Amino acid sequence: MRDFLFCGTIFQMERIYKESEISEIASFVLQEITTSSFSSAVLVTLSGDLGAGKTSLTQEIAGQIGVSENVISPTYIIMKRYEIPSDSLLNKKCDFENFIHIDAYRIEDEDELLNLRWNEILANPKNLVFLEWPEKVQGLTKEPSFSITLTHHNTDSRKVVLLRYTK
Repeated sequence: MRDFLFCGTIFQMERIYKESEISEIASFVLQEITTSSFSSAVLVTLSGDLGAGKTSLTQEIAGQIGVSENVISPTYIIMKRYEIPSDSLLNKKCDFENFIHIDAYRIEDEDELLNLRWNEILANPKNLVFLEWPEKVQGLTKEPSFSITLTHHNTDSRKVVLLRYTK
């Protein structure tokens, strides 16, 4: 792992991984979240090609923090909120109550996200928000806490780039 500071970001990780190693990637993301300090919601944006693993990574992270419901892609409902158990390992270090998964792929106008109480969601420090397809709502995602980009590397591996933003 290499750290570099430039343009308000600290480069955290770039890695090629096989789909079977997704739990390691999820663990690293959670470690970064728990070692950071935020006064509002933690916003993690996920960009990448269709099928690159955005939802799979989100599902793995939700499972690791103790979300008991089956986490599905909210492509058609746009947003799904899950309760984070108070006794989860994540809450031993952070005080999150809600895991919010948003898929902006079908959003045609930023007002659609605002109508879901976007500003209130981001203002609440008890929210851990994962947003797929942030490029669809760029005007509303200028200051994420973390940015993850997933791409196909070859037929059986992916490339992940994780950036942590500084304020």
